[in-house]
Amino acid sequence: MPAAQKKSEKQEYLLSKAQLRVFRKYGLSREHLELLRSYPFFTAFLAKRLDKETFEQDFRKMILENQRIKEKFKGFKTSDLEMFAEELALATPKEKGLLRRAFGKAKGVAVGTALVASLVGAAKKAEAVNVLPSVPGKHMVILDRHTYDIAREFLPEGFIIKYQRQLYLISKATGNDFDIACAKLPKDLMENYGDILVAIAQETGHGTAYAFETLPRDLLPAYPSILVDFAKLFKAKTGDVYKVIPRNLFKIHPHGVFKAAELAEEATVQLFDYLPAFIHTKDDLDTALQIWEANKRYFGITHFHRYFGTDLLEYNLLGRYRHHMPGKRVGVMVNNRNDETGAFASRHHNKQVDKLRKGYKISLYEANHEDGVFTALKDTYERSGKKVSLLILGGHGNQFTLQLGKTGKTFESVFLDLTDAKQFKRYEQFLTRDVIIILLSCETGKGKEFEKNLANAIKKALPDSSLYAPTDRTHLEKFTLDRRGEIIAVVFGSETYVALADE
Repeated sequence: MPAAQKKSEKQEYLLSKAQLRVFRKYGLSREHLELLRSYPFFTAFLAKRLDKETFEQDFRKMILENQRIKEKFKGFKTSDLEMFAEELALATPKEKGLLRRAFGKAKGVAVGTALVASLVGAAKKAEAVNVLPSVPGKHMVILDRHTYDIAREFLPEGFIIKYQRQLYLISKATGNDFDIACAKLPKDLMENYGDILVAIAQETGHGTAYAFETLPRDLLPAYPSILVDFAKLFKAKTGDVYKVIPRNLFKIHPHGVFKAAELAEEATVQLFDYLPAFIHTKDDLDTALQIWEANKRYFGITHFHRYFGTDLLEYNLLGRYRHHMPGKRVGVMVNNRNDETGAFASRHHNKQVDKLRKGYKISLYEANHEDGVFTALKDTYERSGKKVSLLILGGHGNQFTLQLGKTGKTFESVFLDLTDAKQFKRYEQFLTRDVIIILLSCETGKGKEFEKNLANAIKKALPDSSLYAPTDRTHLEKFTLDRRGEIIAVVFGSETYVALADE
């Protein structure tokens, strides 16, 4: 190459002699160089390796000046180049020799998708299984000795060689759980659905093995993309959802079932368990989805299975209108969004809530943090124009706390506790003076009036209220109503602590 041309090339790429030697050492052509400079992570790697602070900046400038190059090589995957960059950084002298051999055998191979990964893969494969193909295959990638050894415990050698690209990506996604992912890998699906299995692993991470184990194989041929969407939505818990997908309903309305999962969020497993009991047709599901979506938007409800159908939730939406049941007293029920035991999803519990409609205009809410309780009071008052006469709070509890959710701005915020009682005083403008408060939460009345507990803390903030709370771990037996349908007593499975309004 003439000196003038060399100088021109050097100026064009803004490379030092040392940098050019790095590329030439590994047999990289001008086309390779043009490609690699399109990826900032790679130029940053070289800048660090060669102690050239301006290297990445210069390449970024060239990228901006020549978008044509990026378009020409847009088929390359960033992940392939990342693997190559990583290999360069970590290569031993022996591995560098393998790389040079791989590049040497690749002369004349057209630049195309995953070529760089193919070259590196050929070298690594030679190290792993003592085979160096004459021309690197398209699907070959880096499969290091450690990953290969783990895979060999569960998978045939020929299978590993054939699918080492997919196995590499699965190993990256699962980390230390790659071994159990290999154990549960559905090998017979790899031929036709290898990319789908990789996509599921990349979304589920440490939950990959269980996702593979519970994968609904009968749904995979027709609905692969939706199964990946489930993995994107539920991450490590995808296997729990796969296990309970209502298959018959899914086959007639797959997008409707997925929409139900999006709405139910953390309660999807419970919803899917209950769904076949009260949803039978596509029209049933479409109607339910409209009701569920509105209840989530206005009332924060995601545990749709608690209500055993849509009647109560449809009634709940009517509560948004001021003219609905104008003569009745207003009640608010706020349930938790952390109910793994299903304590608030029994037919008996639902029946007790349903009968409150006789005497109250009840609005049902769900909350996963303490602010949700007070927002519900304010919202109900503004919608109905009336103060709240009945407040029911449901959640797992102990003597000092009532747990609403798993997540919140802070750990403390998922609990309603003694420190929050004073907030009831701040929100008493939305409550009637003689408001009835019921804590459907274990032990919140423990010690009765003689000890500190959540019931006494709230009672102190609202001395004119009447308050009911259980003294032990228990369940709701019944609400006792008068002839007008208004509460006169609450019966729990254990003793009930009753703190009546001050006379």
